[in-house]
Amino acid sequence: MLPLFSFPSAVKITANDGQAYSAFLSRFTRRQHTLAKKVKEDSRFDDTIRLNSSTDVASSENRGYGSIKKNTLISILFSLLFYHCLELALLQPVYAGCQEAREYSRKYQGTSLLVMYDGKIVCEAYDNGGAANQPVELASGTKSFTGIIAASAVQDGLLQFDEKVARTIKEWQGNRLKEKVTIRQLLNLTSGIQTPKAAGNRASINISYQQSIAMPVLDEPGTKFAYGQVPFQIFGAVMLRKLKGEDPVSYLKRRILSPIGIKIGGWRKAADGHSFMAHGAQLTARNWALYGEFIRQMGVWRGQKYLESSLLKECFEGSKVNPAYGLSWWLNRDMPDSMRAMITPLIRGTDVRPISGLFPPDLVFAAGVGAQRLYISRLEKLVVVRQSKGIRDSLLNRRRSGFSDRKFWQALKS
Repeated sequence: MLPLFSFPSAVKITANDGQAYSAFLSRFTRRQHTLAKKVKEDSRFDDTIRLNSSTDVASSENRGYGSIKKNTLISILFSLLFYHCLELALLQPVYAGCQEAREYSRKYQGTSLLVMYDGKIVCEAYDNGGAANQPVELASGTKSFTGIIAASAVQDGLLQFDEKVARTIKEWQGNRLKEKVTIRQLLNLTSGIQTPKAAGNRASINISYQQSIAMPVLDEPGTKFAYGQVPFQIFGAVMLRKLKGEDPVSYLKRRILSPIGIKIGGWRKAADGHSFMAHGAQLTARNWALYGEFIRQMGVWRGQKYLESSLLKECFEGSKVNPAYGLSWWLNRDMPDSMRAMITPLIRGTDVRPISGLFPPDLVFAAGVGAQRLYISRLEKLVVVRQSKGIRDSLLNRRRSGFSDRKFWQALKS
């Protein structure tokens, strides 16, 4: 049977990827057999026709289907055609905009574009030197691993989200403000800890765990949102001590990534030898998408539960101070314009806003400088990866990439 529709030729789609229409073709074929069976059973009418042997159902003489009423057959055929058109319409938004999204992404130094629908790759393209086997640095997209590390640690009995950091970081005991800071506040960036701007500031980017622990708490914990590297590095120090010296990334690999088949291309470390928690992970588009699919399935992989869905849901709850940021994940929630103006330069162009009506209401995403993106929506069964080579320009030259989430999604949904 020939495919009933095709994808844009410029976008790489392969049968081995399990493209979205393969399942449709299978269902369509089953309905053909159902039709044949119904036709065979319906021999009660006198007003008959003979089926031509060239039709999809085949000749009544050859298959012994007998006589059937003409309007019954026409009715069934129209029902089948309607089903086909309906399924095609449902699939259409998933892949139709891939070419336009690719062109938009490529314009802003995009190297990878990958779209998964219901666990299947429906769109995959590489430009500007990108390749399927080439890991790309995620920049601050790395941060969203920390929420999953924390959720795993809660499930494993290592810590609680609302546990005081000073319980593990003993140096904080006796400091009025530091004693109040919780793990949750570290990860939703409301700890009040001083967070030097990272863009173009190499010292801030490369700050170690111990240097981060020594940073002062400037504001009452839970009262202000401040985006930066330091809280994640402090969380790394907490995990290092909880794990009795095991690197937090090693724990992440052992606990989640390796069991579900995700390979890390690399992960940068500070001078003290410990992995950065705020940036530095390098993944191919497919491996990042695989991680996104694990999140979309709420911690279940191939029937096995690796993470409780209730813990993941906590990662996707914003704070009162900033509803648009959960435990290391960006959310499709609104925030005050003043806060958005402060945050946008730091992550270079994130403009997801629920009032636009463009984004899925349940959208969660990881975002990094240079417009590295991992978008996830359970409602729309989507995982979308967008990677670029614009990190160096953004960090060293302080140039905004020009990329817009809104325009990208408009292209994807066109």
